[in-house]
Amino acid sequence: MSDSRTPSPTRPAAPPRPSAARGALKEDPRPVGEVDGAWWPRSRVLVDELRELGAGVGDRLGPVTRVGYSLRTWSSVPRRTTTDGHLIRLGGFASTPPDVVDVFGVHGRLCLLVVPPETSDADARRCLDRASAAGNDDDVATLLAGVGTRATA
Repeated sequence: MSDSRTPSPTRPAAPPRPSAARGALKEDPRPVGEVDGAWWPRSRVLVDELRELGAGVGDRLGPVTRVGYSLRTWSSVPRRTTTDGHLIRLGGFASTPPDVVDVFGVHGRLCLLVVPPETSDADARRCLDRASAAGNDDDVATLLAGVGTRATA
């Protein structure tokens, strides 16, 4: 029996499926607090993380069109990239808080807390749950400190 991910001459390999457990959004899309949810990337290479990020916010935003990020947090980011056939513009700013990303799609914008990739599984999951809890209005530093992770200075 062949692996379904093995490419065949007639069918290309399926892209890896994103893990829903690496992000969480508040159910109510009305703004409450500093963030609309949280995202736990696997690395600090933003372009490598965009497919999974886009899959995680796609139901709310539609295709991602732009991502704003902190220049202090992410390494080697081009000004634009294509993910799943969609052009995404990437903008790094010194003024953007280091522990958030702003994600824009055809249906709106989300501000997401970025849980550091090196955070333990248990701590990251607690942070995702807390940041996405209905009515949570904790600031970024409080959310990260509540799970034993410090906000980036």
